[in-house]
Amino acid sequence: MRLDVKRVGGNNVHSDLVAAVGWNSRNELFSCGDDKQIARWDVHGESGGKVCDLESFVTAMAWSPTSGKDQSSSSETFATGGSDGVVRFVRCNGRVDKTLDAHRGAVTSTRWTNCGGFLLTSGEDGVVKTWSRSGNLHATLAVGDAAVYACAWSPRAAVFGGD
Repeated sequence: MRLDVKRVGGNNVHSDLVAAVGWNSRNELFSCGDDKQIARWDVHGESGGKVCDLESFVTAMAWSPTSGKDQSSSSETFATGGSDGVVRFVRCNGRVDKTLDAHRGAVTSTRWTNCGGFLLTSGEDGVVKTWSRSGNLHATLAVGDAAVYACAWSPRAAVFGGD
């Protein structure tokens, strides 16, 4: 496998730096910028334009695994974590389905389980939480005095780390 990195001139959608990116199952790249916009790109680097505007800076992004039942572009969902402590469930078409008041301070990491049933979040508040796909708080896994900057699911449990 070879990775070709190129700068595509003239296709800038964002007016500020890009803080998070992620590929969906249809080979589209979504980028979240400090201009509070989400943009779409194809595999050739061509812009699909702005998907939506958000109310805060995006600090984390994770695509939910797509089920075999419904792989239409509008059903694909990703979670964004914001500098305002809010997690947003956003569809591929830009519609925000859910907003969760998740953390005090910025959300630092968002990770879906392999089956897409739960979302793991961490924040600057030192708290690690799990959320159901419907947006309900499932559990608070850790409460600390220092920010937790990363979290991940292992095959058997959630793993997280901080200061």
